[in-house]
Amino acid sequence: MTRRRNRGSSGRVANTALAGGKIGKDKYRAFAVRGTSGFPGQGGKSGGCGIPESAVAVAASFTASGETATGRLTAYAYGAAAPTTTVLSYSKGVNITSSATVKFASAGVTPHLRVFNRAASTHLVVDVTGYFVPQIHAVIYPEGAVYGGSKRVLSATRLSAGSYRVTIDRDLTGCTPVVSVHGGPYFASGYESGSFVYATTYQLSGGSPVPTDLFWDLTVIC
Repeated sequence: MTRRRNRGSSGRVANTALAGGKIGKDKYRAFAVRGTSGFPGQGGKSGGCGIPESAVAVAASFTASGETATGRLTAYAYGAAAPTTTVLSYSKGVNITSSATVKFASAGVTPHLRVFNRAASTHLVVDVTGYFVPQIHAVIYPEGAVYGGSKRVLSATRLSAGSYRVTIDRDLTGCTPVVSVHGGPYFASGYESGSFVYATTYQLSGGSPVPTDLFWDLTVIC
């Protein structure tokens, strides 16, 4: 699992003082976190905060304000059962912040985060400070299909002998693809371009590389 960190105020996904109003006593409120839509309607940053759909959890701060009495908040994956743990306990008239890591439901489930407010009414601000995504890795067949790996590897295509293009679920700018083959006098090299990894597998003949279709491994480090 890989953690990536948001910077500055760009991680604000919700502010009920700007949209939606206070969360009432013993009431639920659902929030979008991943992707690019649904944020202005919950007081968040238009276009989202760069949290990819592949994220499986977020590290976030929860800030309560304008409380009507003492209470507490629970945060958890939308669609899951509410846990007994508390992410934030608050008191009337005191702005207070707490941090927690919250898992998401499966990809495709929206909204992503659900909050249950117990015992009072309060405004809530949610700032995402980081998110967790599965490692990008795969094993590629000689003919170009994906043999196995993480769901973040969307497809693989053989372009010509020993030449491959692999499609990933995100832009890879700043990432480093690591490609390798195992056994024998075989080698591999690769580079990223946009959301693709281009790789070449080959063997040496007389000191010269000869493109060769091979099983090969891919790991992307971001």
